[in-house]
Amino acid sequence: EVTIWVLSQEGDSNIHFENATDPELQNDVVAVGEEITELNFTAETSGTYKIYDDTGKPSYFRILRESANNATVSGNVDVTAASDIPGDYSIVFTNENGDTWSSSVSEGTYTVDLPAGDTYEISLEGADGFSITGSTNIEITENTALNLLIQKDGAAGNGLADVWDFGATQLDETQFNTQLTEEVINSWYDASVTPGTSDINLPDFTVGDLSFTGGGSDRL
Repeated sequence: EVTIWVLSQEGDSNIHFENATDPELQNDVVAVGEEITELNFTAETSGTYKIYDDTGKPSYFRILRESANNATVSGNVDVTAASDIPGDYSIVFTNENGDTWSSSVSEGTYTVDLPAGDTYEISLEGADGFSITGSTNIEITENTALNLLIQKDGAAGNGLADVWDFGATQLDETQFNTQLTEEVINSWYDASVTPGTSDINLPDFTVGDLSFTGGGSDRL
């Protein structure tokens, strides 16, 4: 992890953090103006990196390098509702700086090493028309077991509106597509929580337009 305090003498700098061996692996670019700016970069792979400006004249005030503490994130991937997903898709983790780490899926499982202490958005690559259900935003502070559930977008395909039905008896299944299932709810919880365990608060989650942030006594 590298932190840089820098300004542009002419107000038009583009600061690069680039893998010196293969720029295609990583070449982060951040625009910098005349004010001192703090930039944070994380190397996505081990190797030699170079920092440079391709436009203006930068002034570097301080550069701090720290070893990243990595955490392993791994789990099962359920594609029961996405049986025709391409075989070469990947699970992608993107931190708040826009840096990405990806993992392929082998025999229904994945594993990836991520810098701990960051928050990541989880997405799919190479799987247009499919999405991860449940929460796709997670803070990683330690080794984490995280199971994922993937479904085909608009899988019902019957023209009815999708709803998230938590058991309201007034909803008529002939008028709506109920997207909430036992598998989806279980995917919101850490894998260490056994399905059926009592006294476990509903975790935070975001799915499309539906989101929930828990409190001391969780209610939807």
